Amino acid sequence: MEQSMWTYMGYGTPASRDAIKDMTQIQTQIYLYLESLVVNRYKYKNLPKGMEAYLIEDLLFWRGQLIAFKYHDSNTILCLPCANSGDLDVYGRLQKANPVSYNGVQMPFNIRCREDLIGDEPQEGVLWLNNLTTASTFGLIKPFVDQFIYILQSKMVNCAMARKPVIIKANKKTAGALNMQFTQIFGNQINPLKVSYDDSDLSSMLEVLNLGIVYDQASYWDDLKNTWNWILTLCGISNNENVAKKERLIVDESGANSENVIGQRFDTLAFRQKAVEEMNKVFGLNIEVDYQYDGDDLEKADKEDLKTEKEKDENA
Repeated sequence: MEQSMWTYMGYGTPASRDAIKDMTQIQTQIYLYLESLVVNRYKYKNLPKGMEAYLIEDLLFWRGQLIAFKYHDSNTILCLPCANSGDLDVYGRLQKANPVSYNGVQMPFNIRCREDLIGDEPQEGVLWLNNLTTASTFGLIKPFVDQFIYILQSKMVNCAMARKPVIIKANKKTAGALNMQFTQIFGNQINPLKVSYDDSDLSSMLEVLNLGIVYDQASYWDDLKNTWNWILTLCGISNNENVAKKERLIVDESGANSENVIGQRFDTLAFRQKAVEEMNKVFGLNIEVDYQYDGDDLEKADKEDLKTEKEKDENA
């Protein structure tokens, strides 16, 4: 499942000051983009009324767990975030939980999410976990998305500084004329020469300061893509996009990436399958869940893509 955000976002062109400041919106869009990929990783069959696949995956992405239970005396099964009620068994596992609605209202009852160890109290609901540690996907990727944003911002700053490599100091009389001349030469908004003046030093006609900053796009692009690929790996999404032809992944590196991706998939899928098994037992359902794509086929496809790229390099 090859995915690339570069197809959807027009990065790579010199950024304005507004773009540098607008990191929060970019960060939000990245999370929404990743959520759309993660939510569609799994396919569910025979879900009951009231449970939607996107609601399940949305909650596990942001919260890391949810509880499914019958709403009052109806046959409708709700899946909602939950707060711990404080009851743990001898293994430290949550026994009861309080559902919390999307508007923040906590329902005034506990739901037993597993049978007690001696079987005296039946199970009333099913606790769904995102993974072994009940960690949300959002919490897992957040430090690396922050790192991605930092690198992107640094790239934008470097680009902006490289576009203003020379600062010219002039007196008040000549500064305006020089700026006008440079604007006519380079065009409005892209003048690489900034002319300023200092009222306290009118005797100085021209002083030139060369910042010596070069736009190092390749290095930033390398860091951005490597960080992005790691974020996708943590999401269980295969992506062997490379920075440059000379830096194609070797077979061992590709295999390691595939193992990380498939391991992440198996971890998250195993806990969804466990929850589905509990749902079928507690509520008498016939739900099925599986990954949208078979891991072996994906790994094989990744290796075939790598083989094709390697052959291209050898024939170049």
